Amino acid sequence: MMDGFGAITWWGFSPALDLQGKYQSLSSNVEDLKINENSTTKKGKRAFLVVGAGDCRHILKTIVYACRHGQTDLDIFVVDNNLEIYARDFLLLSIAFESKERLGLQG
Repeated sequence: MMDGFGAITWWGFSPALDLQGKYQSLSSNVEDLKINENSTTKKGKRAFLVVGAGDCRHILKTIVYACRHGQTDLDIFVVDNNLEIYARDFLLLSIAFESKERLGLQG
């Protein structure tokens, strides 16, 4: 009997979503997803909870599209089942926001 490595989600199963945006549902019976107005914590500040996404694609797209919604303060909370996913998310986010001078295209 061999020891398994376990199950770690390598990527998510949905396209990246702008959490502040409005999207049509995959089912025609469900209305467009909208942000609940109660999700606003302070004026101009929104909080989101990302559960089991498997990677940081939703976080990156939400941050990139934040200027379209006029939002400057976002609180994004992440809940996943493996510590490795958090480590990968931190690594990818730190690389994504690294300055051009410190990390060029070849890096």
